[in-house]
Amino acid sequence: HCRDAPHTVIVVETECGLKIGGYSSTPWKGTYSGWDRSKAFLFVLNSKEGCFKVKLTPEKAIFHVKHGPRFGEDGEDFSIDESGVYVQHCVKYVGTRYETRQLRKLSTGFGEPYSVKAIEL
Repeated sequence: HCRDAPHTVIVVETECGLKIGGYSSTPWKGTYSGWDRSKAFLFVLNSKEGCFKVKLTPEKAIFHVKHGPRFGEDGEDFSIDESGVYVQHCVKYVGTRYETRQLRKLSTGFGEPYSVKAIEL
């Protein structure tokens, strides 16, 4: 539902109560077309770690795929697909390039994704 819409905010509530999301200034293409430059950031509204924001590197801020938005380098900082929500699921990068290390504490690693309760755009 966010295809071709600029300035998109996505908020996901998980079954465990985590509220996490992302913002992208660049429209989502809804096709597998790779990286796009964007003013983008991730945010957490409700977690044991409190509320915080994580700024992403503009050159590789979003990754276009068919099955859902992906944020961050390698598209693995925050992604949504039919399985659920993944947070920093590429552990080789965990905690190495963020202005905050709080996001690392929410990482799904190579494990199971968070189950989605609701998604708002």
